[in-house]
Amino acid sequence: MQKFMHQGLYWSKVVVLGVILGVGIQFAEAWTNPTVSAPGGNVAGPLNTGVINQVKNASLGLVGNLAANMLQINGVATEGAACSSTGLVARDTGGMILSCQSGVWAKGMGSGALSGTMCGSVRTYNYSLVIGKNIRFRCDGHDPTVSCPAGFTRQIAYHLDYNTFYTCAKD
Repeated sequence: MQKFMHQGLYWSKVVVLGVILGVGIQFAEAWTNPTVSAPGGNVAGPLNTGVINQVKNASLGLVGNLAANMLQINGVATEGAACSSTGLVARDTGGMILSCQSGVWAKGMGSGALSGTMCGSVRTYNYSLVIGKNIRFRCDGHDPTVSCPAGFTRQIAYHLDYNTFYTCAKD
């Protein structure tokens, strides 16, 4: 009986050692050698909180809102050119915001502005030989005392004595 237990213990050890060795070989076989020298080919780190600037080389999707102090749009587009997805935002070479509206890049007001909507305002004044212009807001880059963008008409919204208030109104 003692011989039988001794042999059983011996073979139990052999089986356990064989299982451990087999599992170890499976892990070794699963290893894939790197294709490039380090650190090339490393997986990019995740975005995290901190004070160091971070760049992501692919799209970043958010389910919630994006809150920021300032937003710099680096994508440059041309007004009137085709775009791929309604709602995309870019800028022109002068820094004016463009949005993709029905497959075409358009400036902020776009076709969605209601007729009569005011865009931009300028007050001019002329007191005794002092002539000036105080530009408050431009309309898609246009000075309302000179011109308005396509789809808007230049109007005098207010005039009293030597003060005139110009604006652009959506047609």
